[in-house]
This record gives sequence, C-alpha cells and structure tokens, in this order.
Amino acid sequence: MTFRNGILSLLVALPGVAFAQCPPILTPSPVFAPNPITRNLLVNPGAESGFTSWGGAYESGVETGNVHSGLNAFTAGPNFSSVPFNTDVEMQQTIDLSKVAGISAADLAAGDLVANLSFWYGDQIAYSGSSGRVHLFLTTGTPTPTCTEVELKLTTNPNSSAPALAWTNAVGSIAIPPGTQYINYIMGFLPSGPPSFTNNTGIIDDNVLTISRRPLTSNLLLNPGAESGALTHWFARNGATPAAPVNAATYFGPGDPNAAHSGNYMFYGGSTPNAYVSQTVALSSVAGIALADVDAGLLTADYGFWYADKNGGTDGAEGRITLGFFDANLASLGQMSPSELRGTTSTYPQSALPASVSVNWLYETGTFPIPPATRSIVYTMDFNGGSSANTGVFDDNVLTISRR
Repeated sequence: MTFRNGILSLLVALPGVAFAQCPPILTPSPVFAPNPITRNLLVNPGAESGFTSWGGAYESGVETGNVHSGLNAFTAGPNFSSVPFNTDVEMQQTIDLSKVAGISAADLAAGDLVANLSFWYGDQIAYSGSSGRVHLFLTTGTPTPTCTEVELKLTTNPNSSAPALAWTNAVGSIAIPPGTQYINYIMGFLPSGPPSFTNNTGIIDDNVLTISRRPLTSNLLLNPGAESGALTHWFARNGATPAAPVNAATYFGPGDPNAAHSGNYMFYGGSTPNAYVSQTVALSSVAGIALADVDAGLLTADYGFWYADKNGGTDGAEGRITLGFFDANLASLGQMSPSELRGTTSTYPQSALPASVSVNWLYETGTFPIPPATRSIVYTMDFNGGSSANTGVFDDNVLTISRR
C-alpha cells in the first residue's frame, strides 16, 4: 500500500504508535455485527463539510451532484491526472478507541469488541475499470499493526446500453485484537491503470465505522441471503404462500445496474401480499451459549437485515422482521418486532449521465432480550402492505446471540 505524504504525516503524529505497511492479514465477515454500541465514529462521513476531519485529501475531490445521500460525496478529484497510475488516491481518519464513550479499558484489553465498516460506491462511467476500497488499520502500538481491508469494484451489466450510476454497498465486521487503541479508516480510489490512468471516476459516500460487542455466536441463520437460489432452510407456516428467492436481473430488469445487497439473490414478496418466510433456530444446538444462561435471562438475540423496494414504497409495501420465542413444548413466550421499513429510490438526472434510478438499500439492526425458558427462536421476514403484491426484498439477514 502506498501512503501519501499527507496521510503519513498524520499517522506518525500519533503518540507512541509505530506504523508500517502491512498486508490484509485479517478477513472481514461480509455482514455487520448487529446492534452497535457506538454511533458512527467517523466525522463528516459523506463529505458534507468538504474534507473536514480527513487527512491526506489533497488529491481528492468533492462531488456535488451524483451522491448517495445529502449534497456531497468523495471522488478521486480533479488533480488525479498528475499522479502516477499505480498510486492510489487516499484519505483517512484515525479513531482513538480509549476516548470513545461506551468503550472501557477492560473492553479493549479483553478483545471483546468488533469493528463494523460500511461504504457506498458508485461510478460515473460504465466499464471505467475504476474501483474503491476501505482499509482498516487496527493498531495495537506494536511496530506491525494488524490490518484488514474491504475492497469493492463496481460492475455494470454488460447489457446496459448507456452509463448509469447505481450505488453498491460494501460492509464488513472484524474482531478488534486485544490491546488495540487506534483504528485508522483509510478510503481509497483506484484508477483503471494504463493507458488511461486518469480514468478514476468512482464516488464514495456515507462511510460508517461503528463498534459492537463480540457476539457469543456467529450468524445462526442458514442461507441468509437466498444465495442457494431456493428457500433452503426457510419455511412458511400454516400453509401460507412464502416469499421466494429472486435474482437481481429478474427483480430489477435486464440491463438495470441495480443489484442485490450482496451476491446474486434476495428474498422477494412478489405477487403475494403479506407474504412471509421463517427459520427456526434450536438453542440446544447452538455452540457458545449455555441454556442455564438463557434461563437466567442473561442473553439477547441480536438481528440485522437489509431491505429495498424497486418501487420506492409507492405500492404500500413495507418490510420488517419478527423474532418469536418458544419453550421446549413449543409454547409461545412472546414475539418482538422493530418498526417497519418502507423502501426509497433516488434519481440522478445529472448532465454527465442519462437519468437513472438507484434503489436504496436500508439497514435495520437491534436487540431483544431472550425470555427465560426459551428453547427455540423463530426468525421471520414479514413482507407487509400492498393490496395485490409486495415488491420489497430482503437480503443478508443476521441473527446472533450476545450476553447482556
């Protein structure tokens, strides 16, 4: 990785920390750890205040038209033509975890925390070869910091007849090693390479860095994003018509640049209003938890999911999840749901592009206490509203268990 002078000078100014180049030796999970304990730790995450709080941004630019949200977004900038093609354009922020509200010195020493990152990437020119990425440097104060990176390269459908801006989200979570004090969040724009090395047309917006407590379990849901292409491990109770898996080309239409939140498939309500689909998790088979802790009321069920609607909620479609808790005799101990989500879309009628509609993916996360005596949890995706159909889709569902 190549550091810019502006970035390097900021990094070496940190007290008592030595930085060095390092490979991405940790692999982030492809989903957020649910229920973060902090707000977004990044200041000015979407360039709404220009480059305020970002170091090394002298070669970067601010896009004021094609944005994911707000009025601005980050770009490689107008000065990139003077930079060698094999040098990335980067900017960064450093977070001192010892100064973050809600995180204790004991938390940092124990290694019980998880860093969650997210960013949205778009490209103003189809097939440009440009890409965007984020590195996290998790620094323990040793000469060689622990690193991880999430890199996203936007792809456009080969059948697209003209350039169109569609926003794609990259997310990841990574365990924070014991003793970590600093997290360096480094946003990078990668050019297409020679001979057109000035072709760095990507846009990054709405960066997010949050901290969660490490859950006791991994994601307990199987086939959480319908990537099997079928409802494997999911069912509809009482003979109801279930939701169905759908791929991006079928849902959005051939040549449309919008995509599933990740992978190729999503869960789709389709022609059935108020469809739903469920999965049951038996707690007795979950590694990492004790039923005695369940019965003592010490555990929580943490959820996360992504929801979108190509019609922007205009047909009344809404989505939410429901967690049902059952004892050993399958008697209900109660069920809990967050508020419903209604999808949105954004239109980009910029002069450099034909008008295009981006379908926005919305993220919902939270936690519910697990009632004592619970032996199974039923996770349900509810496709609500819509008199004759439900055009909403779910993707990347997560259910984990944590200690209160």
